[in-house]
Amino acid sequence: MRLMKFSSFARCLRELESTASRKEMVGILAELLKRSSEEEVGKICYLCLGRLAPVYRSVEFNVAEKTMLKVLSFSFGVREDEVRSRYKKLGDLGSVAELLRGEYRGAGRGGDLEVAEVYNELLRIARDSGAGSQERKVHSLAALLRKLSPLGVRYCARIPLGQLRLGFSDVTLIEALAVMVGGGKEEVKFIRQKFNIRPDVGEIVRVIKLHGLEGLKEVGVEIGTPILPALAERMPTMEKIVEKLGEFAVEPKMDGIRLQIHLNKAVNGQPLVDSLESQRELFNEQGSKKESPGALVCIFSRRLDDVTDMFPDVVAAVQKLPVDSAIMDGEAIAYNPDTEEFLPFQETMKRKRKYNVAQKAAELPLKVFLFDLLFLNGKSLLETAFGERRRLLEKLVLDGNLLMAARHTKVNSARKLKKLFDLYISEGLEGVMCKRLDSPYQAGARNFNWVKYKRSAEGVGLPDTVDGLVMGYYAGRGQRAKFGVGAFLAGVFNPQKDRFETIAKVGTGLTDDQWREFSRRVGPLEVKAKPAEYCVAKELECDAWLRPGLVVEIDADEVTCSPVHTAARGLNIVRTGAENGAGLSLRFPRLVRFRDKLPEEATTVEEIMEMYRMQQT
Repeated sequence: MRLMKFSSFARCLRELESTASRKEMVGILAELLKRSSEEEVGKICYLCLGRLAPVYRSVEFNVAEKTMLKVLSFSFGVREDEVRSRYKKLGDLGSVAELLRGEYRGAGRGGDLEVAEVYNELLRIARDSGAGSQERKVHSLAALLRKLSPLGVRYCARIPLGQLRLGFSDVTLIEALAVMVGGGKEEVKFIRQKFNIRPDVGEIVRVIKLHGLEGLKEVGVEIGTPILPALAERMPTMEKIVEKLGEFAVEPKMDGIRLQIHLNKAVNGQPLVDSLESQRELFNEQGSKKESPGALVCIFSRRLDDVTDMFPDVVAAVQKLPVDSAIMDGEAIAYNPDTEEFLPFQETMKRKRKYNVAQKAAELPLKVFLFDLLFLNGKSLLETAFGERRRLLEKLVLDGNLLMAARHTKVNSARKLKKLFDLYISEGLEGVMCKRLDSPYQAGARNFNWVKYKRSAEGVGLPDTVDGLVMGYYAGRGQRAKFGVGAFLAGVFNPQKDRFETIAKVGTGLTDDQWREFSRRVGPLEVKAKPAEYCVAKELECDAWLRPGLVVEIDADEVTCSPVHTAARGLNIVRTGAENGAGLSLRFPRLVRFRDKLPEEATTVEEIMEMYRMQQT
């Protein structure tokens, strides 16, 4: 099979950009993947998502819009102020680049490079670092753009800026993979399950192209590749929890940083787990993993970010564990060693940093509470019952100082559950996690194997807070003019349609410091036009739009029907006739905190509908 030309790939991207129909997107992507060879198909998947690697590998260009203005000026011989003027008019640097390429009369017609060649050059540019790297990136990107067709330039120029997004995510790509092999809902479910334990759509599609769905059965847990975390459902009362779960385990719900910790030790210089061989190159190449004789440790956040370098104290403690290999799920919380009290979430988050790491580790020591064991001594434990996983976890010789097993109590009555809940609340924790003892670890799935019950469920208001994606904001006026922001629009995720739907306009609950922090966070995410994956009523059009990237925790009094918000609009919710066709929204929403989550980890439309139903009962 001949390798695909980038000009052909660009025409496919144009088709995707021009349709709002998810069904059409799936069909276009399925045909694109079918026409791609095994050698290039993974790279094509990454480029479709505007990335060069899976999320956990974090290959960043560090190219700002200001730098891209220089790139286009240098590439096509146009003054930078002229490029800026066109950008102000069109609002999209990709479109500006396309026009400039079409007007360019320099050497080369462009359009003949293969997708793999463009991908490899982009990857080389992204990895360029050190003294003079920004100048080299400008020259390299300029040279690459001159080799492409005008349409190819449109999309290639957007990728380094993180602005390619065409209105779909991994969710739609997975559905396209199933269509590619002639499958339906069952095949989508199967591919999704494999993606949840190997969240690399490029690798998944390569396996399918080479070996079909049968080959995908061999894809399993791999140390060095994060597993999507299991998620908890919610229930309205303790009595309902006991009725649903019977006898179950109760653990305190921590308010910290969720960490997935991978450990592999070598035997006679060789990795115990064969699959780590490929990971070892990644560790050395990126220079972000901690390596000591005989042990490799890597730590991932809930967003799948590699945060190993941020927690040298955790790395040192994990390396001492008397096991050959392990993957552990846990929560890190900062504490005061003098009073033995846990510190607020905002203090714990200060440990997530790239600079002055050792100093902050000394100032804010951690307790890491491990609550699950997913892999041990070369064997996956995902299908092992939770009760057995917990027994194996307790057998690990934890140091009792930094690493420890989360408290764990078996419960079969609402009275006992209430006693534990009150205890944990009195300690300043969020509530309880209730877990079936016979349940497997279902990566990336939210179901009743785990049920969370938080302090908010005991009072007036929502049974749980909502994690909303910040879609855009409104300009500040009066006292808030100095922040540039007066309110923001939050949305929830609809995985069936692979889009974000509005749930609240939030303008309360923020201190002056939080408004400043908000302004700092949204700056790098601003885009000129509403992203294609946002479903927003015209009444809620923002003054500034953001690409998906910032998730916040929101509290509110209740979920209510709304004539303007789009969350759950058109779905079958029990309402009065006057409310037919309305969406759902949050009444009196207020910001609680910023969250460390991927956009697709925002609260789902189905969860909002369930909260609405819980209110009615």
